[in-house]
Amino acid sequence: MDDLVRRAQRLIDEDQYLTLAAADENGRQRASTVWYTARQRCGAPVGHAVEVIWLSGPAAQDSRNLLPRPEVGTSIFDSTQPAGTGDGLQFGGIAGVSLAPS
Repeated sequence: MDDLVRRAQRLIDEDQYLTLAAADENGRQRASTVWYTARQRCGAPVGHAVEVIWLSGPAAQDSRNLLPRPEVGTSIFDSTQPAGTGDGLQFGGIAGVSLAPS
């Protein structure tokens, strides 16, 4: 298990983009590629409970989809890896919208 956690942590630390999948209030799905950063959640064991933060405008469809349906699917992978090799990370979560102070 430690090896899997290390591999996942490497992907999270080294990549800059993730694919975010969310659905609107009617269930229409949409996948968006967004820039992200991640941090360890306070009090969580190392390699567990990661908070992922991405940038997207409040009017963007991916942001609007989160209001009625906060469940998301996420994929992080190194797209430069040759086919059939390398690592990828897929996970689900609950997302929210946080507006930056103006």
